[in-house]
Amino acid sequence: CGLGNGKAASGQPIKLGGIATKQPGTDFTDIPNAAKAYFDCVNANGGINGRPISYVLETEQTDPGQAASQARKLIETEKVLGIVGNTSIIECTVNHKYYEAKGYYVIGSGIAPECYGTSNFAAVNMGPRYSVDGAAQYLIRQGVKKIALDQSNVPGTGYIAAGAAAIAKDAGIEFKDLH
Repeated sequence: CGLGNGKAASGQPIKLGGIATKQPGTDFTDIPNAAKAYFDCVNANGGINGRPISYVLETEQTDPGQAASQARKLIETEKVLGIVGNTSIIECTVNHKYYEAKGYYVIGSGIAPECYGTSNFAAVNMGPRYSVDGAAQYLIRQGVKKIALDQSNVPGTGYIAAGAAAIAKDAGIEFKDLH
């Protein structure tokens, strides 16, 4: 990582930010913490053309007002160059139009469909909907007779089961969505 010269980066930092859900029962900070660990490695090995990366992480508790204010803080107050490592239940839904208006592209993941289907998000995985669809297809190929999906009871996650339910129905397989 970094220039690989073994010298610590110095100079004007490049500011990056991220937002993650962290609340009792749901802690998505491992992903932005992994991004920070990578940036620490970059900084210890020459940085980006000698410049260190300064990473600012905000955490939210599935409060739309909080998620919106954190995006504005990162862009307008912290003046981050980019947003990376976002992993949230609601952040994509709340902020995608703001990011589009400001010309920011986010590298991250999340629960909401806006994390995977809006122009300013570059997802780092398939997301829960497509992952569940793929799991249902795999199980059907393995010859299961019934499929049960156990998911969180977070509002707005009904779309996650919809694809697997349709896939199961098409295959004549019983499907149950549990919360």
